[in-house]
Amino acid sequence: PDDYEWSFDGTPISEGGSNPNISIYPVIIFTNVNRTDSGNYSITVSNEGGTSTGFFILNVLYAPEGVPQTGPFYVVTGDDITITAYSNIDGNPNPTSIWTKNNSEVTDGGRFDTSVPGQLTITTVISSDAGNYTNTLTNGVLISINNTIELIVSIPPSMPRSVTVVGDPEAESVVLSWLNPINLGSSVFTLFNVFIYTTTEGISNITRQVTPNNTIDTDYNNIVTINGLKPNIQYTV
Repeated sequence: PDDYEWSFDGTPISEGGSNPNISIYPVIIFTNVNRTDSGNYSITVSNEGGTSTGFFILNVLYAPEGVPQTGPFYVVTGDDITITAYSNIDGNPNPTSIWTKNNSEVTDGGRFDTSVPGQLTITTVISSDAGNYTNTLTNGVLISINNTIELIVSIPPSMPRSVTVVGDPEAESVVLSWLNPINLGSSVFTLFNVFIYTTTEGISNITRQVTPNNTIDTDYNNIVTINGLKPNIQYTV
């Protein structure tokens, strides 16, 4: 041909132009191919006999990549949790996200949602959900990447038991007692919140925070004196 012109996504390109890795001849030569080289290329050739245009698509493949996140993640039984192993995920073709726990694949469905790459959502967490979860991103190009996140599940204590009230209905104070929870939880509980309330208009409710003296014995009897009550007013603990 007497003349030819290359274009990239409709924009003419020339040797030494915006992409120094392209050499322009009747054939186009790429060196150090980059993902940004993906696109639609065309060449228009012409001579005294006329003009003809040819096209091709360059699709540059590259391995998965993403920003790894760190754990551990914490959740209380009964709550929902989203574990993020990677953010800003990229790759061509789009990476497949696979989750495993103890070398067994975590499949999508039920309480587990793996539809968002790099994320695992667990609904209504139970104690056995605790453990190490590994997210692997793969797309068949070069290498896969993986990141392991620990999930720590906390079990709250059950309700205190055998709550009793000792006091004179006309007195301004009573003595409360209760036994520790039968289920002490997965970690040491640090506080009892005592709520004493009434529906009588103009009478204030009372809140007390009580630090437990014993967090090991489920049969330990906690005792506290509540002051500031109004005589002959019905309260609920």
